[in-house]
Amino acid sequence: MKIFKDKVAIVTGDGSGIGKALCELLARMDARVVLSDINKESCDRVVAEIKSKGGKAYGEQLEVTDYKVFEKHIKDAAAKMGRIDYIFNNAGIAISVEIRDLDVEDWQKVIDVDLNGVCPAGCLYRS
Repeated sequence: MKIFKDKVAIVTGDGSGIGKALCELLARMDARVVLSDINKESCDRVVAEIKSKGGKAYGEQLEVTDYKVFEKHIKDAAAKMGRIDYIFNNAGIAISVEIRDLDVEDWQKVIDVDLNGVCPAGCLYRS
C-alpha cells in the first residue's frame, strides 16, 4: 500500500506484540516510524530490527500516563520528522488476577494506561 509511503507514524506500546508487528508493517510500507514504549530496551531492539531491514525508525521511552512527557514526545517527534501523519495509540496493559485479588493501585494503573494514556495524543497534536 502506497498510503503509508513517506508518512510519519507514531506508535505507542511497540516493544512487543501488536505494536511491534504494526511498526514492522508500517516500515515495510515505507513509513517513517516513531516508536514509543515504556520499556526502552525492547523499543531499541525493535528499532534496530526495523533499521536492519532497511526501514526508517527511531524510538524513545514513553510513559503514556504522563501528560507532560507525552506532550514533549509528540512535539519532539514533529520537530524531528517534520510532521506527524498518524498516531497509533496501541499501549495497553492487563493484570491477570481474580478480581478479589486485584489491588486498587493495579486497577488504577490499568485505567491510566488503557484509557487515560490514549487521550494525550489526540488532545495534544493538531496538524
